[in-house]
Amino acid sequence: MIKLLGKVFGTEKVKIYEKRGARKEWTALKEALKAAGIRKTEANAFQKEPGPVTCGCSLDNRDFGQGGRIDRDMYNIYVRAEDEAAARAVMERVLSVSGK
Repeated sequence: MIKLLGKVFGTEKVKIYEKRGARKEWTALKEALKAAGIRKTEANAFQKEPGPVTCGCSLDNRDFGQGGRIDRDMYNIYVRAEDEAAARAVMERVLSVSGK
């Protein structure tokens, strides 16, 4: 139903990026897409795994080691279907520069 509405209203989004624990790469990619003129993007980040405490607090004893907090979030970027080819070209350029 949502895909159908997206096609009707011309807002169908395509996921071009999904990676866990890559905040710097995700931020660089968002900035590169904006610089390339691809403005209609949707980017989000969410916790992939909840902490060991289920009461709602997000303290995780694994985050208090020498390295600090571990990035366990999942990062996504969506673009309009008509911008997919241009966005993937930008993404390939950014990821090749960063060496990933």
